[in-house]
Amino acid sequence: MTFDIQITGIRGGTNVLRFALEPLVVRGPSRPVAFEIAVLGGSGIEATRVLPDELLLDADPESVTAYVGEAVHVGYVLKRRGGRPDGPVEVRFTPGGLELRGSDVQRHPRIGAGISGGFTVVGSAAGTYMTMLAVPDRFNEPATPVSVTILQGPPASGGASGRIGRIGGGAVLVLAGFVLLLRRRLRDSAQAPHPS
Repeated sequence: MTFDIQITGIRGGTNVLRFALEPLVVRGPSRPVAFEIAVLGGSGIEATRVLPDELLLDADPESVTAYVGEAVHVGYVLKRRGGRPDGPVEVRFTPGGLELRGSDVQRHPRIGAGISGGFTVVGSAAGTYMTMLAVPDRFNEPATPVSVTILQGPPASGGASGRIGRIGGGAVLVLAGFVLLLRRRLRDSAQAPHPS
């Protein structure tokens, strides 16, 4: 087993090394558990350039807005710092009262230089919902909230049919303006005095 020790915690001469074990996450009924720690003859302290393992989880973006009934993407970026072997990781999502489309967990075989992903939710009522992204059971167990605001009313742009409707409406306005201008010119020319 390997422990990370702060450099400032080590001094010349005799030192006292204490161990404290505590569960990070408690699942199910708690029961007493016995631990045994053995300091072997080959144990020791050595300097290394390997950084302590740490996961960095960021929401991408930190807040999103959508309309009632509209699917919205809650994205994330997960990066890893450290020099120890890479491995599988799970990103879990808590929808916070929104309807989740698909699974609430995404599994990745490794993190590498960084991974990204996302979850899709739909809101049935207007309001602001606090969702949560988390990586349990790995290193520092990072988590980050994502604010999702659901607005009442239809989206401002309605896809292809909405675009056709807006283009058609604009053409009608241009045509109506042209007809009014033509009538005005005809009326003005009829009222103008003719040279004799």
